[in-house]
Formats: sequence, structure tokens, C-alpha cells
Amino acid sequence: MEIIAHSGKRPVAVKFALIILALNTGDALVMSLIYTPWGDLSADIFFVLFLMLNIPPLWFVFRRKNWARWLVAILTFGDVCYSPFFWVRNHQTFSALYTFWFWSIGLLEVIALIALFYPSSNRWFRAK
Repeated sequence: MEIIAHSGKRPVAVKFALIILALNTGDALVMSLIYTPWGDLSADIFFVLFLMLNIPPLWFVFRRKNWARWLVAILTFGDVCYSPFFWVRNHQTFSALYTFWFWSIGLLEVIALIALFYPSSNRWFRAK
């Protein structure tokens, strides 16, 4: 275990968390590109904010920046907490497959957050 703390290799927990969070961000990006009502100023601003709040922090976590790990954790935690409210408002428009996908993504986000703060991840972020 101490080898991970002193080596430059990214722990498996961090790799796993980054893959899950990047796939989730990619999925949300594709869905936003498909369903955003382009030309509406508020929708355009929301899309730009989405890009700024999701892609750079993941890049900085990849680059071993601890502040970015905390930012990703806060944003992801907020997303997970908001999901039930989104579900209540929109669940009647979801198919069974999308319902499964929606709740699976929430569970995977929680697992990714745990992986970002796993002991080997903590040592890797501190060892810089």
C-alpha cells in the first residue's frame, strides 16, 4: 500500500472514479446536445455552464489536483441529491430502460465518489 503513496501511478480507485464520472458526463453531454432547445438564451447559458462545471474539474482530478477532487465531489453530491426531485417532476416521460439507467447512474456516481476518497486515492492526492 505504501508503494502507491510514493509512486506516480494513479490508483485503481481514482481510475475507476474518473472513468465512471467521464462516462456520465459524456452521456449527459450527448443528451444535452440532443434535447437542448438551441436558440433559447437560457438553454445556451445552461449548456456552457454544464461544460465549464463538468469537464475542466475532471481534467484537473486526472492531473492530481486535490481542490478539483473536492469540487467534483460537491457537484456530484449535489447532482445525486437533486436526482429524486428531477425524478418526481419527469418520471412519467421515462421508459423502463431509461428508469433503470437513471437510477443506475446515481448509484455509480455514489460509488465513484467513494472511490475518489478511498485511502489509496487520498494517499495519491497527498503524495504530490
